[in-house]
Amino acid sequence: MSRHEDQAMLEAVRTHRDRLLAAFVFGRLGSRRVASTLVNRLLVGVVLAAVACAACAGVAFTMNVIQQQAKAPSSGSTPTSMSQPPGPESSVL
Repeated sequence: MSRHEDQAMLEAVRTHRDRLLAAFVFGRLGSRRVASTLVNRLLVGVVLAAVACAACAGVAFTMNVIQQQAKAPSSGSTPTSMSQPPGPESSVL
């Protein structure tokens, strides 16, 4: 059992030493990040924001339709047709 714990401690020390060496040579983690990972994060954020906006718009539209149907009289009558604009035969030249 102690051999396993010793091995785990040696691996932890090696990992810490590698991280310290990388920080010393290359600088802080934030400055070592590649631009592509930052762009990927930005794109994921934009996509998530678009999905959230679409969901909000869909819920708002659905709620508006439901409210309009609740306010409309339920007598079963057909809706009135929209008036047609005058045709060319009724215009005076």
